[in-house]
Amino acid sequence: ALVRRVEARTEHPVSAICEALKIGRARAYRVPTVRAAHYVKAEDRVVAAQIRTVVRERASYGYRRITAVMIRGTTGSASAA
Repeated sequence: ALVRRVEARTEHPVSAICEALKIGRARAYRVPTVRAAHYVKAEDRVVAAQIRTVVRERASYGYRRITAVMIRGTTGSASAA
């Protein structure tokens, strides 16, 4: 949008404006797109709370172990001997 406004006011070529702004010419012609809002599932809050519980109990666990605990359905505190 900036390049178009400068071009309209100054009548300089787009290539010269882009060179002065140190941007690619393709960027000047690109149409801005509106991104979709981040999709959030209803159960995300519940799962996040469960993950926080596991992290509090087992702070040294990484994402793989936390995932395994979540799949197993336990916090890992009652392991078999």
